[in-house]
Amino acid sequence: IMFSCLLGSDDSWGCIPCCSGDGCDDRVTCDFDHVSYQFGCKPGQINELALVFLGSREKAIDTMLNNSAMFTTNGLVVMSLVFYFGMLVTFGIGLPQGIFMPSIMIGVSWGLLFSKAWDSLHLGSGTEVSKYDFGLMGACAILGGIQHSSISLVVILLEGTGQARYLLAIMLTTITAKSVSALFSEGVYEVAMELKHMPYLEGNQGGRWMEGLDASDLCGHQAGNLAMLYEAVKVEELLGFLEGNSHNGFPVLGKTKDGMKLKGIVLRSQLCSLLEHKRFKTSIDSPARHSFSETEFESLQVPSKYTADATFTHIDLNFSELQGAFDVADDEMKLWIDVAEVMNFSPYTVMLDCPVKRVVTLFAKLGLRHLIVLSDTGTACGIITRHDILTLKEKHH
Repeated sequence: IMFSCLLGSDDSWGCIPCCSGDGCDDRVTCDFDHVSYQFGCKPGQINELALVFLGSREKAIDTMLNNSAMFTTNGLVVMSLVFYFGMLVTFGIGLPQGIFMPSIMIGVSWGLLFSKAWDSLHLGSGTEVSKYDFGLMGACAILGGIQHSSISLVVILLEGTGQARYLLAIMLTTITAKSVSALFSEGVYEVAMELKHMPYLEGNQGGRWMEGLDASDLCGHQAGNLAMLYEAVKVEELLGFLEGNSHNGFPVLGKTKDGMKLKGIVLRSQLCSLLEHKRFKTSIDSPARHSFSETEFESLQVPSKYTADATFTHIDLNFSELQGAFDVADDEMKLWIDVAEVMNFSPYTVMLDCPVKRVVTLFAKLGLRHLIVLSDTGTACGIITRHDILTLKEKHH
């Protein structure tokens, strides 16, 4: 698209005259580093589109703000449209195309276009508003409207311009753009998370849909089907457990004088680490919390080359495929694994009658991934994830 615009540029638009030497005054100079900036133009001319499309974004933005006279109305319209529709197409794909710099390019282009309309209508008579001000405020408005950020964006723009006198103008423009765009849609990152079905919970979750609901409404579908592990299991039992369960976190039960009680929670990635590092034992009399050094513990906590994939993309492996992936020999199947080596001994828990509003607050404020639900007798009867909350919200909203 960019090269099509460049090939279509000629003397009528795209190519603008430039001058060299000390007698240029306020006219456009030809003192640019790259020969490509003269793309398709005659000597003594510069291609405004080539400067933006073929050069670096930083150089293009700096030139647009500080040397705005070289950009024509047609050129600014083409630039803004190309970057706008290009950003729409490329956003969300697996290529690092970016959204911050294209947003600035669009904002500066629209700001300069507004300044040209301002001058043509003679609205700026007697004022000292420069085209730099219009371009910068356009960039602030587009970034604030697209990203829905305020404080961080103001700091970035203020540091980027290095001029504290624009602080109030940047703040007002960013907050206004964010407030107006919030009336029509969410920020671009929130939209992206919804499109990718990411279970994101906002910090200010609320609403009448939570009234009268408790934890049992979130985990009621798990009644009698909760996948749980014991503190010590055999290798073949753990492989069969991973084959039959695709969840990411599992309550761990331990034997007490009152029977089997909740002892902690373990992640799927931690179980895969135990298998990959072959933390096998011939017997386990009592599961230990500190059965290896701190260095060994850290190596088990950090996902290794296989664990990172196994947690998400290898959950559909059958028993024999899991055995081969972890290189478990047949004579190792009867050995024991101490799950207590890596499990969390103090997981967050709530009772079955805990209000949903409090559950949502725990997830949003503490960044939880799993929350175990206990019955009146203290036994684990469910486990809540962000997916469960969002599913219930969609059902009752």
